[in-house]
Amino acid sequence: MTARGHAIEARLYAENPAQDFRPSTGVITQLSLPSDARIESWIEAGVEVSPFYDPLLGKIIAHGGDRAAALSRLADALDQTSVWGVETNLGYLQQILRCEAFGSGVATTATLGDFTFRPRSVEVLAPGAQSSLQDCPGRLGYWDVGIPPSGPMDERSHRLVNKILGNHEGAAVLECTLAGPSLRFVSDSVIALGGAMMAATLDGGPVPYWRPVDVRAGQVLALGRVAGNGMRAYLAVRGGFDAPLYLGSRSTFSLGGFGGHATGVLKAGDTLRIGADPLSVVMEGIPRDLPALTDRWEIGVSLRPPRRSGVFHERRHRVAVRGGV
Repeated sequence: MTARGHAIEARLYAENPAQDFRPSTGVITQLSLPSDARIESWIEAGVEVSPFYDPLLGKIIAHGGDRAAALSRLADALDQTSVWGVETNLGYLQQILRCEAFGSGVATTATLGDFTFRPRSVEVLAPGAQSSLQDCPGRLGYWDVGIPPSGPMDERSHRLVNKILGNHEGAAVLECTLAGPSLRFVSDSVIALGGAMMAATLDGGPVPYWRPVDVRAGQVLALGRVAGNGMRAYLAVRGGFDAPLYLGSRSTFSLGGFGGHATGVLKAGDTLRIGADPLSVVMEGIPRDLPALTDRWEIGVSLRPPRRSGVFHERRHRVAVRGGV
C-alpha cells in the first residue's frame, strides 16, 4: 500500500501545563469532540478521571494532502474540542500547533524549552470557607424537578463588579462566603471586588473595593474574613470566569454537585478559566449606586384576621429586625 498525504496526531492528556504538567483528576462534566477528525478516546461526560492510571484521554488525528493541510485540519479539530471538569493540555496543544517552528517542521523536543505557555486562568491555592462561581440571574425555573434557584445571593453587588470591568452584567463571578480564597493569577488580568468587606491583599499590599485593579501574572490575591456587615464578597475578572452552561446557567449548585467550574465549590488545586475580554471599556472611578450593607431592617407586616361579613379587617405594623443573612 502506498502512503498518501500527511497525518498529524495530537494527544489529549489530563494534565495542567501551567503547573508543570501536573496530572489532573476529577469528573468530566462536559465534553465536545470534533466530528471530522479521527478520534481514539475512552472518555465521555460523567466519566471520572482517576489518579491511578495514565492521564492520556485520547488521540485526535487529522489528515491532509500535504503538511499544511493536515496542520490546518488538526487546528480546526482542536478548536472544536472542549473538556470541562478536569484540566487538560488542550490549550497548550492549540498554541504549540500554531508556533512557527512546528508549522515549518523544524521543531524538536528542545523547542518546547523556549515555548512560553500562559493560559488565561487562575490557580486556587486555598479555597476559603465556601467560594463558588455564580452568574446572574442564575439557574431558574426548575423547582418542579427538585432543583432550587442558583445564582448570587447579593445580585446588586454581583452586577456592579461586572459593570466596573465592562463585562456583561450577568457574567460569572466568584462569590466568597465569610472567608475568602487565595488565588494565583497565571495571566495578566483586571479584577474588581465588591459586596461584604474582606481584608484583601495582592502580594501583601492592600486591594481597594469597587474599582478596577490590574493584576500581573504570578501575583497572589488573598481574601481574609468578613469585617463588618454582610457575609458575601464578589470577585470579578475582566472577561468573566469561563464555565460550561448547565441547565442554562454557569452558577454552582453545591448540594447537587453541578454547575460552576467543575462539580461544586472551590478546592485547593482547582483552576478557574477566564473568558475573552469584552469590547466595552473598564469604568473610571467608583459607581454611584453602591449597596448599603446593614444588620438592621424594618419590614412591613400585615395581619389579616378571618373574613367576617364579607369584609377583611386589616391591621398594619412595622417591625424592626436585627441580624445577619
